[in-house]
Amino acid sequence: MVEISVEELLNKTKIENKYILTRLAIKKAKELIKEKDKRVLQDFNKNLTTLVLKELLEGKIKDLKNLTKEN
Repeated sequence: MVEISVEELLNKTKIENKYILTRLAIKKAKELIKEKDKRVLQDFNKNLTTLVLKELLEGKIKDLKNLTKEN
């Protein structure tokens, strides 16, 4: 089981609010589902939420400003 703390994510992403961080993770997960990027999802045996949070923690999601904008 992967344990990712909220404080760790907030520090890494420089987002000051855990609710904005949650919305960001949801938005990214929805984008992955829409894109149906089989290459990413195919080999990942954990759930999609864990994948998104892990990518945030590792700094793989670079366009945080666009993801945090309201639609």
